[in-house]
Amino acid sequence: AVYLGRTPDAATASDIVLLDLKLPLQIPVSLPSEIVRQRPDLRAAEAGLHEAAAKIGVATANQFPQIALTASLGTQATTLSDLFKGNVWAIGGSITQPLFRAGELSALKKAAIADYDKAEADYRLTVLNAFKNVSDSLTALQSNASALAAYDDVARASEISYNNATRLYELGSGTLTEKVRLHAAYTTAKVGYATTVATRLRDTAALYMALGGNWDTEVKADIPSPPPAIAGNVAAAN
Repeated sequence: AVYLGRTPDAATASDIVLLDLKLPLQIPVSLPSEIVRQRPDLRAAEAGLHEAAAKIGVATANQFPQIALTASLGTQATTLSDLFKGNVWAIGGSITQPLFRAGELSALKKAAIADYDKAEADYRLTVLNAFKNVSDSLTALQSNASALAAYDDVARASEISYNNATRLYELGSGTLTEKVRLHAAYTTAKVGYATTVATRLRDTAALYMALGGNWDTEVKADIPSPPPAIAGNVAAAN
């Protein structure tokens, strides 16, 4: 509900068929680092870094004396007695004013530089965390892809063994103990397969979150077809 912008009380539970969920046709094992820049937190960190850099420029510019120069400047003091009168006196005051604030302006510039250093450190940390998130997700996907293939092989082999044991038991050549043991092994394989499928779906969602978006728009099934008994009921088990 929260992901949809609603309050928790507005959450509605719906039945989810695990095998109906789809994954991308190909889940990458490596990605270009540039794609990570689409993450919202990385964009925010970049914007903060640009803002901090701009503030240094503003603080530096403020240290330059702000005065108005006009063509009449050279004509205002024609005699010694007029030297400290009129506009020349006013301009002299505006020139010395920033000098009296030199300590303040210098401190403001140092503060802006310190803010930039912090923004740069935050940006570096954000980038490192982004790369870590993507790397962790890719490593997890690579691992559970291997596990999924292994469970698929085990489930298929267990199904064959169980069906053979069932036939032998019906023909009087097998034992009930062996049939029950193989049924337990087959059930364990089905549970392992389903758990690994769920893990793969979770890790794929984590990769989307780590990237801040998608790497490909084509979405198709990426889960090997399960043994028939995994998708439905085992007739022999009944």
